[in-house]
Amino acid sequence: QQVRQAALAKITDCSHLRELEATVGNEVIKEEINSCIEKILLQNMLKAETLEAKKEVLAAINSEDILSQLAVSEDNPHIRLLAVQRIHDEQTLSLLIEKNCGKKTALAALAQINNAELLSRAAAHANNRAVRAKAAERLAALEAAHHKTTPKEILDEQLSELLSKSKKIATAADPAK
Repeated sequence: QQVRQAALAKITDCSHLRELEATVGNEVIKEEINSCIEKILLQNMLKAETLEAKKEVLAAINSEDILSQLAVSEDNPHIRLLAVQRIHDEQTLSLLIEKNCGKKTALAALAQINNAELLSRAAAHANNRAVRAKAAERLAALEAAHHKTTPKEILDEQLSELLSKSKKIATAADPAK
């Protein structure tokens, strides 16, 4: 295993690593190769000087951990925003909001969170006051939608009231009951 990892560390061409990954059947080895690819891509991102070069490298990155790192550490706010848009795990997005990633990036991350517990956490712990306020607003809307009375429930309530009134009228009209 150590020999394999040392050999993989010496390969710096992502296309060669991808070819190698495609030929390997062992999932553990595939993960090791993929990890090497992601490390190389991160290094390439750090070396890239133009926005277009950064976008090209970013498009090849699949690791949500690395995307999360870029969303926090990248100097270019456009790249931070693009990185956060590629993250799908709400827990990762929630943790990202608590870091100093910039207001627009944090709001973009927040927009992808629909879990009430994570929205509550963001409302309490987001790094930016505007993001905390927006999280509280989204949480309130989510809770209101959850507690909203459906048309069927309204109809059932109205029918119950009518039934109760009709029973009172029937009782009042027939004193024998």
